[in-house]
Amino acid sequence: MTVSDIKGGEKMKGKIRLTTLCYILGIFWIYKFECLLYVDRLFAVFYLGLSLLQLFIAIYLLQGNEYKIGGYDKLIIAFCVLMTAINIINKTSYTHCLKEVIRILLMWSTVKIGVTSDGGKFFKWAYKISLACTVLNTISAIIFPNSMYVDAMGAASVFLLGGDNATIRLYILSIMFGVLYNFYHRKKYKIPVFAIFNLILFAFLRDIATAKLMAVIIVAFLLILEVKDIKFLTPTFSIIFNAFIFFTVVIMQSISNFYVNIFEALGRNATLTYRTTLWSISFKWILERPWFGYGYLDDDSFNFMVKERTTTGLFNTGNPHNTYLTLLLAGGIVLLAFFIFILIRTSRMSRECPILITNVLSGFLTTLMLHAQVEGRDQAFILLICCVIYYVSKIKDELPIINKKRLKLFE
Repeated sequence: MTVSDIKGGEKMKGKIRLTTLCYILGIFWIYKFECLLYVDRLFAVFYLGLSLLQLFIAIYLLQGNEYKIGGYDKLIIAFCVLMTAINIINKTSYTHCLKEVIRILLMWSTVKIGVTSDGGKFFKWAYKISLACTVLNTISAIIFPNSMYVDAMGAASVFLLGGDNATIRLYILSIMFGVLYNFYHRKKYKIPVFAIFNLILFAFLRDIATAKLMAVIIVAFLLILEVKDIKFLTPTFSIIFNAFIFFTVVIMQSISNFYVNIFEALGRNATLTYRTTLWSISFKWILERPWFGYGYLDDDSFNFMVKERTTTGLFNTGNPHNTYLTLLLAGGIVLLAFFIFILIRTSRMSRECPILITNVLSGFLTTLMLHAQVEGRDQAFILLICCVIYYVSKIKDELPIINKKRLKLFE
């Protein structure tokens, strides 16, 4: 062995350690303990510093040949540039937009570098960190049944990982990482039962209907995949299905109130804790500025618009509680169309994956996109799953061979 070989080995080990540090920082940031922000606002500076450190390492790594910036990467970056440009056009506060840009870039670079460098190791870290954090979040709901903290709008819903509705997307990701962990390390299709139970327990502790629905959908498609592959379960299905839901539930409700009328005829309240009212208000505003929207609005700006222009009394909602309406408000048809274009590009690339992996990832994409129908800030997390689909497809030749025979659930 020559001296140059030794130096080359040391350099490779150093690079591997830096790569691992990069995506571990990214995973920890995604699952950050937002409860700390209610202890002291200085923790916001800490988390911002953590995200900037990860991005700095990512930029350094992306300059090399191993992690070349490709066409898909440019789409994600262009989406962030478009968001910023629209904010400049609308002369809206840059703080909220900058936070969203950093969040998207951090999640994209975490997945790109993690999957490209060593998918098995990345999904192992992602699953173990995500499961640990979500279990701690559930424990916090047991210890503090009402909440650890009251959020800025007065709602008693803040636990270890933040607001209870917003944390559901983190539980969904933890289950997805669990399935991928089993793919890589156990070389088989195995449902992460404990991660699913963790979501169900939190849903019942907080009595969150959305979380229960998400759990039912996840369990349903994972159990079906125990028996057979689903040919239509692709990212294309996710797009079409959610477009249908968005049109029938959000748009038609905003136009005619037919959704509420149907349920009230059955003796039930269908406002979804006043979400339908927010959707109607937001849809009217979107029609006023359909192409470029209003720029990214922070909680105070959105609440001010609601208070100034309506008499509903819904003054502390922070956002429309629908991610697609949030995108339309932020950047109009232009921004939403670009977002959909990324989804379509993801769908085309997913054809390169084995059908079982395509089914699993598409199922989680569908579920999170459904969650986005009732929560206003899921776009970055949807893009995270899109990145997982794309980069796993790129390394299809390195994927482990999965036993096609379906295995018993608790095997």
